[in-house]
Amino acid sequence: MRALIAQFARFGVVGFGGLILDVGLFNLLRLTVLAPEVIHEGPVIAKIISTSVAIVANWLGNRYWTFGSTRRAHALREGIEFAIVSLGG
Repeated sequence: MRALIAQFARFGVVGFGGLILDVGLFNLLRLTVLAPEVIHEGPVIAKIISTSVAIVANWLGNRYWTFGSTRRAHALREGIEFAIVSLGG
């Protein structure tokens, strides 16, 4: 039970880190190179980039830290599945 609680806590830390990365990168991009004054679609592009980076960071964090002992050998397939589920969410 203690191991499950620790794993749940790691999952939460990884998810919160992904949220901070997503919001921070979005705002950084939107306020600089992808500002609406510079590129009309800048905020949308910034959100696509920040979400993509956060998904990759969350996958890596969960793969190697949260679920490191149970990860599968097929990293590419696992990453694609994670991205699909993340986009669906």
